[in-house]
Amino acid sequence: MHLRLLMQPAMALFFAARAGLHDAKTGQTPYLWAMFTSHGHRRELLAQGWKDVGKVFVIALILDVIYQIITVRWIHPMESLLVSVTLAFLPYLTLRGLFTRLSRKYLESTMTRIGFARDRQRDLRDDLGASGDARSHR
Repeated sequence: MHLRLLMQPAMALFFAARAGLHDAKTGQTPYLWAMFTSHGHRRELLAQGWKDVGKVFVIALILDVIYQIITVRWIHPMESLLVSVTLAFLPYLTLRGLFTRLSRKYLESTMTRIGFARDRQRDLRDDLGASGDARSHR
């Protein structure tokens, strides 16, 4: 039982991190927030979301059915659905938005640092070039 309680959220965490990083790189708004705010694109968001969440949900459902067969020797479909939604689907939706926001902040700070470093190098080159030109004209 403990393995199920660890595996399903860990799986949701992995897939949410991957999708959240992709959302941040492509500049998309966090998934759950976009579902509530973007009324015109809701159908496309649902299709894209089910493609991502469907993997997590199906794997969680399979893990729960295997767990039930091993421990109870019977399958309780409603329990499997409830456990899959609780341990995989909901964590995925909340963590995907969190990873999108964190990844976006990290990417922005990295790009700012890179941009600052490039500007600084260009300024140094210009300074050296100007002083080098001044020496050559003496």
